[in-house]
Amino acid sequence: VRAHQPRGGRAEPRRRPLVAVLLPGLVRSYAHGAHWRRFFARYADAYDLRAFLHVWPIRGAVGNNFSQEADRCAEEPLDTERLARCYPDGAVIELADLRLWVSEDAEGHDGRFYNQWAMLQRCHELMVRSLGAAAPDYVIRGRPDLRPSCIPRPLEACGGGSPYLALQDYLWGSDAYFYGDAATMATICTLAQRYEEMTARLGHASSEPMMEAHIKDQRLNVVHFSRCFSIDRS
Repeated sequence: VRAHQPRGGRAEPRRRPLVAVLLPGLVRSYAHGAHWRRFFARYADAYDLRAFLHVWPIRGAVGNNFSQEADRCAEEPLDTERLARCYPDGAVIELADLRLWVSEDAEGHDGRFYNQWAMLQRCHELMVRSLGAAAPDYVIRGRPDLRPSCIPRPLEACGGGSPYLALQDYLWGSDAYFYGDAATMATICTLAQRYEEMTARLGHASSEPMMEAHIKDQRLNVVHFSRCFSIDRS
């Protein structure tokens, strides 16, 4: 971390940017928290990282990403104390009301697409409530079951001084991990409010095409990066 050296005084450390890491959704394995602990440790000197988990009160099967109704039916309770021990220290954890789980939307689409964006919005709201006046400089969207390798493009330099959304260059899977300045991320985190509009426009429910349309409608400044994460199915 660079330090500013005032005249005749001691160097003052540069303020680390406050970075909120949103991890909404289903927790599939407590062991996945180790990936995020390593991620936080890697960037601890550069950023003030804060984790926010808005998660379902039940666990999901590790290999069951595309058929979540089985997870809903099993209703294996989530151990929040163990969750807190496994994920980054100081993580803010909030359990979603299971009554908000949508199995099938009004048009007959698999509810997991709506659930994904609604959970992200509620996780963002959790962040806002928790931080209060301490607004983040940047926000990262992840998932509890991801294995992130890095922040592929530096947060401060990524947009060239302009607001931005950093997104994987390949469409499929781009909805799982992305980041940007706080204002831009607040815009993308409200996609759930346009869910019915998007499914009507596309004629189907699919997370990445809905996100792509929302980004274009909002005229967000997008910068791309190569894939730098994987979904841990172990």
